[in-house]
Amino acid sequence: MILDGFKFSIIFLKDNFGKLLLVVSLPFILELAINSISVFYLTNQSSSIVIISGLLTLLIQTWAQCMIIFYIHNQQATRSISDMSIYTLYKLPYILLWGLFVGLLVALGLLLLILPGIYIALRYFFYTFEILLSQKKSSVALKDSFTMTDGKTIQIFLYFLPPLLIAILITVMIFSYIEIMIFSLLYNYLLIIIFTIYSYYLYNLIKSEFNGIESK
Repeated sequence: MILDGFKFSIIFLKDNFGKLLLVVSLPFILELAINSISVFYLTNQSSSIVIISGLLTLLIQTWAQCMIIFYIHNQQATRSISDMSIYTLYKLPYILLWGLFVGLLVALGLLLLILPGIYIALRYFFYTFEILLSQKKSSVALKDSFTMTDGKTIQIFLYFLPPLLIAILITVMIFSYIEIMIFSLLYNYLLIIIFTIYSYYLYNLIKSEFNGIESK
């Protein structure tokens, strides 16, 4: 399964690299502008700018991830980038609001015994996919994202552990020598693209199994 996920991600990235860069181009430009402004204001030691910049970065990167998911799912439909941008922006508030809810549950679980927080995070791992790709109410999509991962937490954890460790190792090696903002941002968006493709493979697999069980 892990090797299949890697294979799918590499092939998809190779075949769609140019289009994926176009898909995330607007979020990338927006984040680059925000980072540039933040660097200027940091010289004046404005801590509020750091907080605002962090929140805007989270919002923009979530939007970028949504656009990538939507592109992968609708690749054969050849939707325009402007169409994808508008649709994902429409869905973004629901994803952010429910993401805040899930984040609070995860934080509470981590404060208790750590493991409950990890468990909750894994059970709701695909909530963005469900809200974005289904026509259900966001609350129903969130519930389904929890239901479809029943008995799958170990599978999801083991699936993401190897690429996460590899990404951490590469990141440490690269940024021990290079500290250029635009390079850092490009690398960050490349990671977002790769991990989103890799995540989509597992989501599609688990979703297919879940639908198969439902139809019986």
